[in-house]
Amino acid sequence: MASAAVNEHTILSRACALALLCLATLVVLGQVVDEDRLRKLVLEGSTAQIIDLEALPDGHTVLASCAKGAPLLLIDTAGWRITRTFPVDGFTDGAHLKVSADGRYAVLLEEARAGADPNADPGTRAAVLDLATGALVLDVPKARDAELTPDAGQLVTLGDGAVQVRPLTGEGMREIPLPMAAQAIAIAPDGRTFAVSHRPTAAELEAVPSLRTDKKALKPALKYRQLVSFHALADGRRIRTVPEVYDVVKALRFTRDGAHLLVYSVPDTRWQPGAGDGGVMRIGRVEQVDAASGTPLRAACMSRMNGPRLAVSPDGATLALSSTEGRNKRQLVLFDLATGDTRLMIDLAQRHRNDKEEGETHDGRLGYGWLNDGRLLVAQGHDLGCYAP
Repeated sequence: MASAAVNEHTILSRACALALLCLATLVVLGQVVDEDRLRKLVLEGSTAQIIDLEALPDGHTVLASCAKGAPLLLIDTAGWRITRTFPVDGFTDGAHLKVSADGRYAVLLEEARAGADPNADPGTRAAVLDLATGALVLDVPKARDAELTPDAGQLVTLGDGAVQVRPLTGEGMREIPLPMAAQAIAIAPDGRTFAVSHRPTAAELEAVPSLRTDKKALKPALKYRQLVSFHALADGRRIRTVPEVYDVVKALRFTRDGAHLLVYSVPDTRWQPGAGDGGVMRIGRVEQVDAASGTPLRAACMSRMNGPRLAVSPDGATLALSSTEGRNKRQLVLFDLATGDTRLMIDLAQRHRNDKEEGETHDGRLGYGWLNDGRLLVAQGHDLGCYAP
């Protein structure tokens, strides 16, 4: 009788679990929309594939960068007109954009395409464009990452073993030695601190709680994983190190209010050979850190696209993150930043031949960004799509 009761309980438990799984599947399916749900915005005169978008703080202007070295576009959102173009030489694969807090300048980071070695850091070119004059006021041929200070007075670049702080006048550069620095840097909105990814030391790893009970993980972590630390921008003093170990950190970004730091990392394929499709499309994670205390937070988001943009909504509640299920099966997923739960998935999975029939071409990348009023812009070839959550 006892055995029968246990079996009955087991069957009931499994039935309940299956029912919950089916319900969860229905919820997820209910969150999927296709590209037709985007409001089509035709940009007259646009002929190149848009790969990145950044809204300016004036509330009615968007800056867009394009593939194959095409000029940048300044777009008026009132009538969706291109009001100005900025020819910029040398950005063959296009530029990743970071706009200053006052909207006067834009940092252009040369788009690093996947190479033969997925673990290599190819470096990038960083330039500062004056959006008022159209002139490049700074041009750094080789950097790992770069960002403007909130007052737009200095460009902070991450180089080999040091952080360089350059006034936009180009004179009086200073260096902050960081011999273990890796590939990503971000400046807090208050301009006082910066976060940087770096290779770990054995002593630093021993202070990570998740590794204290797993001594076998220490050795591969020392070779293939990274840490994130906060430093004072004025003198480079280390303030704290996040007590968490990450994979190879590709991007760091503070939320607009400075409360959280987003950390995007991907596995080193020398440690996890099966990660992704031959290392080309690895499963990346966006994790969060409480910026005031350096405490790691539980909510995490996933992506399988090289170099996704960490696009946080103006209210700080939602992360837009591109991903893919395979070649040309592009997706844009909206995550609840507080929980890491999926809110919505915009399905952009058309094949090249269908895209061309519709006048849309792409090379696998996806440009997207938030407007100040909470609408989401998504690149559709040389035009745009708009989604209102």
